[in-house]
Amino acid sequence: MTRQAIRKSTITGDVLSPVTLTASELGGLRHAHELFGELRGLLCEAIVPALGGASHPINARLYDLLSEVVFHSGNFGYRHWRDAEQKAGEQWRKGREVSYVSR
Repeated sequence: MTRQAIRKSTITGDVLSPVTLTASELGGLRHAHELFGELRGLLCEAIVPALGGASHPINARLYDLLSEVVFHSGNFGYRHWRDAEQKAGEQWRKGREVSYVSR
């Protein structure tokens, strides 16, 4: 499915109840995101040039498949683990705050 087809498609279905992810599951999604970035880098740096550049049909298909994985995975839950990291960072900074002390 191309990007244009994805944009034109209508999503149908039922709304599911909220899902809770553990810290370990969020960490796994982040790790998968990092591995996917490494895979994409290898493809772009080694495979695509070896096959004749971006205009080659196989490379165009590889790009479409990579885009679909990111799209359908919600970028590996990026929004969720990013928010969790920000929250953890805020809590860490709060613990390091030093009140003004008059001398």
